[in-house]
Amino acid sequence: MAVKVDISPVKKLVIVGAIGDSTAVLFEVDGNGTLKGFDVITELHVGDNEEEAERIRSLGGEIRSRDGGGIGRVNGQLAVTRSFGDKDLKALITAEPDVVVLRRDGNEEVKGGAGQEYIIVASDGLWDVMDARDAVEMAVETMGEGKEDLQNAAERLTLEAFVRGTTDNVGVLILRI
Repeated sequence: MAVKVDISPVKKLVIVGAIGDSTAVLFEVDGNGTLKGFDVITELHVGDNEEEAERIRSLGGEIRSRDGGGIGRVNGQLAVTRSFGDKDLKALITAEPDVVVLRRDGNEEVKGGAGQEYIIVASDGLWDVMDARDAVEMAVETMGEGKEDLQNAAERLTLEAFVRGTTDNVGVLILRI
């Protein structure tokens, strides 16, 4: 659904708010264009997330699939447990995001140092067919040493999701932080 990223160079903060079935992955590349590491920094708000499922059950809802198989949905209808504007499930669905604050003091393992950091923000159409490591490695390979072609890397990830058979919509954005 949505991931919002605010970058404050003065305060040395990156604030990520997430809701729904989009995910943000932070990664760092050293000065030679080699991947130093990555972290998945948001959680999916879906029925298969046990913490989210428990929240829905505590409000009187249930998680069940639409047709007896497939993904768990809120009352068998909506795949996400956090969303904007679903009036029929308003009592169960919240629009309150998870918020992650990353401090940028240069001492973090993946989150600072001599390299450059990036965030991949993508919808579940990508993550349904590609794990975070594969996505980050493909992005780094596409960006190339010193080129930092973020648009090309995002487009390659999008196309790769379709090659791998995604049946969902795909949106990919790569940000330099």
